[in-house]
Amino acid sequence: MFPPWTVPAVENVAHFSRALFAYVAIVTVENGPRT
Repeated sequence: MFPPWTVPAVENVAHFSRALFAYVAIVTVENGPRT
């Protein structure tokens, strides 16, 4: 299994990925699709 200290790091990565995805989605909607 994973060491206990990796749990906060994994959670931080998950939150960062979610925030980054939301940011990219907002920018894409505002600027229109990049074709």
